[in-house]
Amino acid sequence: MIRTVIHYSDSTVFGGTERALLHLVRGIDRLRWRTVLLHDHAAPPALVGEAKAAGAEVHAVPRVSGKLDVVHLAALTAAVRGHHADVFHAHLHWPLACKYGIAAAAMARVPVVVATAQLHVELDPAGFVDLQHRAMTRVVQRYIAVSRAVAEDLTRRFDVPVGKVTVIPNAVDLRDVDAGDTRNAMAPPDWPTTAGRRVALILARLEVDKGIAYAIDAMAALPDVELVIAGAGTQRAELEAHSATSGVEDRVHFLGYRRDTAVLLRCADVFVLPSLVEGLPLSVLEAMGAGVPVVATDIPGTREAVENEVTGLLVPPRDSQALAAAMRRVFDDTASATARATRARERARREFSTEAVVTRVAELYASLLEDRAA
Repeated sequence: MIRTVIHYSDSTVFGGTERALLHLVRGIDRLRWRTVLLHDHAAPPALVGEAKAAGAEVHAVPRVSGKLDVVHLAALTAAVRGHHADVFHAHLHWPLACKYGIAAAAMARVPVVVATAQLHVELDPAGFVDLQHRAMTRVVQRYIAVSRAVAEDLTRRFDVPVGKVTVIPNAVDLRDVDAGDTRNAMAPPDWPTTAGRRVALILARLEVDKGIAYAIDAMAALPDVELVIAGAGTQRAELEAHSATSGVEDRVHFLGYRRDTAVLLRCADVFVLPSLVEGLPLSVLEAMGAGVPVVATDIPGTREAVENEVTGLLVPPRDSQALAAAMRRVFDDTASATARATRARERARREFSTEAVVTRVAELYASLLEDRAA
């Protein structure tokens, strides 16, 4: 019997949450699951196009503008009901994301409602935040937390029962990131760095919480290193101005949003993620799977992906000097860096492969459906 799962996203940007959704769409067993993506009209084209290319049925649905917008909520409910889903899977890029989709799933009487919590953000209780989250939790049979840190935050901040939370990490498509020898890869035609120089790579949205300004500051202590930043976001102009005022603009390169992340990883000597907040960073998992040495900040979520001194190097957040020193260690002690990267690659293939993660998610779907039928 083929069952139907609806993946729901109300996001209008393309980041880790959307990429993680796509990994599930690509990896699910088509002989057992029919996959539908319901998305906002302003959803990023990359999400819609790649989901369609992966074989999902893709449909834009109305955006509900508030609790009094009963017309659009009714239309969203009708759209959910029309697919006769067995599972409704919401993908939360912040704690109250997808709340109207979850409400629509309840009104459409979808048997199982699952929500993946990608990132915890501390929210002020004003504006009925806790009441709204409690309403979501009554509908959601199971939260998938992408890390133990996110799971703990769900129970601590929003009193989600422990039994309603399952930790399943994000997946990384190792077919895309199977880099081989990262030192001898052919660069893309628009690769901006100077031959012979070391290259640090960041794959991230250009937003304040990614801490990219600290990596730019670190370049002052690394005059023989170039920093390549791939990603889009609201902070690009500010970050470009920051690199100029810091005197390193000739060695900091902004590529914009890129789909060829595996190619970029093959050109990097070190992968850097100076984030201030993470759930479980998909870009770090991709770098680990590609065998690229990782330097990242020691924050919840990231430290569940990277074990300091074993599979990478972790430094305090907001510390550009420590970031520069860790990168210098990678360049100066390549034997140790390679050993850490090898262990990281083995762990990524063992624990974070698409096959391993999608299997766990599908088993959760099946288990919840069995419990519902009992």
